[in-house]
Amino acid sequence: MNYRDVEKYITSINSEVPKKALEALKEKRVLLLIGRNSGRSIYIFKSKERDYLIIPRLLCTCKDYEFNVVLRKTKSACYHLVAAELAIREGEVRKITVNDEVLDDILYEVIYDSFSRTLRKMMAAGRGK
Repeated sequence: MNYRDVEKYITSINSEVPKKALEALKEKRVLLLIGRNSGRSIYIFKSKERDYLIIPRLLCTCKDYEFNVVLRKTKSACYHLVAAELAIREGEVRKITVNDEVLDDILYEVIYDSFSRTLRKMMAAGRGK
């Protein structure tokens, strides 16, 4: 398996959807952040303890993806990618428009810290609903 198999894997799953992916879908933890002025957008999976950058059908910044999909090749996708695909298909992605500077801050924090304090504060203040 390689990264090109992710789309095939995700589109082929029906009854074998990981429980964690269904929970994430129900809790609307797949976010699409859109820059107010630039229109740039990024997908973020908001986990309970961490946040992950997602490129749907292609990449997740979680360790499961890194180790089991890329290195060991024992899986075609992590549950974050599965949840993102389901959320996109079912229109359950939480879309949030932010200032471009905030988008940059969130992206930086997710990539370097695997957790965005900016995103969490914004959502706690009710701006991400």
